[in-house]
Amino acid sequence: MAWFPLATPTTLETQLNINDYIACTHCDALYRRSPLEPGQSAICRDCGAEVTWEGEGRHEVVLAMAISGLILFAVACSFPVLSIQVGSQIESSSLISTTLKLVQSGFWGLAASMVLFVILYPALTFIGATIVIAGLELLPPKRRPILAVTLRWVTTLMPWSMTGVYVIGIFVSLVKLAKMAEVIPGAALFALIALIPISLMLRTQLSRETLWRRLEDA
Repeated sequence: MAWFPLATPTTLETQLNINDYIACTHCDALYRRSPLEPGQSAICRDCGAEVTWEGEGRHEVVLAMAISGLILFAVACSFPVLSIQVGSQIESSSLISTTLKLVQSGFWGLAASMVLFVILYPALTFIGATIVIAGLELLPPKRRPILAVTLRWVTTLMPWSMTGVYVIGIFVSLVKLAKMAEVIPGAALFALIALIPISLMLRTQLSRETLWRRLEDA
């Protein structure tokens, strides 16, 4: 770990290059940039949050988590979340079928929320993170401006992923349905549960400042 020297008003008045400074995204404390060794992190003195980090290995971790998230998300959309058995009848429910049933029942708001916050936004986040990290390694500098646009909407959509909230709702339903029928968890449910730590780790490991700097240097 490394500390950045705190920028004072005097130095700010005399320093013309704003790119020499970085702000903590948690508490907005302002620091002067200092070179970091690969694997080092800069920690905010005020709130203890990670301001930025350096090292190619972290990008590989982010890429691995993004690809893992895509695979798990494909499983979550392709298989049933729950199956309910009453006597000899079994009815399965998936993300897509649940959305369609909400539309058919007239719950347009709930259906739209589920499509956006449970399906679309998480999928675009994982796809975008994969494109940005892989693109930095594979694309020539002249074609990298598209990565800046992709990184911008990835960081915008990431906080709106509500997969964890949906899983909590499923567990609440499990408790109630278990008293009336036999409930069989599906592969999609386990994929959604695994997506929660993957999403949290992706949000923690994805350093916007470091990626923006690499795009600017290109």
